[in-house]
Amino acid sequence: SFTAIANSGPGLHCAYDTAVAIKLTDFTAINTGASAGSYAISVNGECDLSNFHAKSNSGTALSTGSQFQGSCSRFDLESDTGKGIHSISSSGVNYLPRFSNFTITCSDNNCIDSNIDNCSFSNFFIINDSASLTTISEVGGGSSGSFNNKYYNGTVINKNGPALEVTNSTGICFKGVSFTSVQNLAVNISLATASQSVDFVKCNIKSEYGNPNGHGVQLANTAGSVDIRNCDIEVSNTGAKCVRGTGSGQMLTLRNTDLKGSSLYLDNVTLNTVYTDIYGNTTT
Repeated sequence: SFTAIANSGPGLHCAYDTAVAIKLTDFTAINTGASAGSYAISVNGECDLSNFHAKSNSGTALSTGSQFQGSCSRFDLESDTGKGIHSISSSGVNYLPRFSNFTITCSDNNCIDSNIDNCSFSNFFIINDSASLTTISEVGGGSSGSFNNKYYNGTVINKNGPALEVTNSTGICFKGVSFTSVQNLAVNISLATASQSVDFVKCNIKSEYGNPNGHGVQLANTAGSVDIRNCDIEVSNTGAKCVRGTGSGQMLTLRNTDLKGSSLYLDNVTLNTVYTDIYGNTTT
C-alpha cells in the first residue's frame, strides 16, 4: 500500500522489461502538473495493476504504452483536463491488454482514447463533460484505426458532447453497453473502407438533447460494416432521428432493435438485407 505524487513526470512509471513482470496493488498515484504529459500512471510491458486510484490535473490519468500486455482491475481514474485512459498503438502485436471493474470521471477530455489493438474493457462506468471530445474515442488517423477492441457491460455518459465516436477502426464490438448524451447526439460513426466494422449488441443508445440535432446514431461514412442488433435507440425530440446518415444511402444492418421518440426513425439510411428464408423472403 503506497501513494505516489508528482508534479511533472508520471506519479508511477512501469517501464517495459522483457525479464520482469510487475504486479502492484492497493495504491494511489497523483500528478498535479500542468502539462499534457503529466501522467498519474504510465505503464508498459507485462504489468498487472489492481485496486488503485489515479488522479491527474492536465495529463492522462492512466497512459499505456505500445507494449503493454497486462491488466488493470478494480480502479478509478480522475482527470481535470486530461484523458482517463490513453492507449498507444501496439503495431498489430497481440498483447491483449485488459481493463475491468473501473470508473472514470473526466472534465473536458476523453475518458477512453484507444488506439491500441485487441483490448478488452469490461464492467465500467465512465462520464465526461466535453462538447468537442467524446467519452470513448475509437479513432484512427487516415484510413487505419484500432483493431478488435471489445467493450462489455458498461455505462458511458457525456454531459455535453457525443458519448462515442468510432472512425476508421476494425472489429470494434460493444455488448451490453449504455450510451447517453445529455446535450448532443449520442453516437457518431465513420468507416472509410470495406474492411472496417463496428457491432452493437444488446446496447442502449439515448440522446437526452431536446433538439432536432439530438440524434441517436449518426453515420458519416459506411463503406465499412455497421451492425446494430437487439438494441434500444431513443431520442428526446421528435425532429431528431434514431439513426441518421449525413449523406444519402448510408448502409446499416439493423436487427431486433427498438426505435423510440422520433417522427422519422431512419433518415438517409439504406438497410442491408441479412436473412433469406426458404420461401425467398428477406428480413433485416
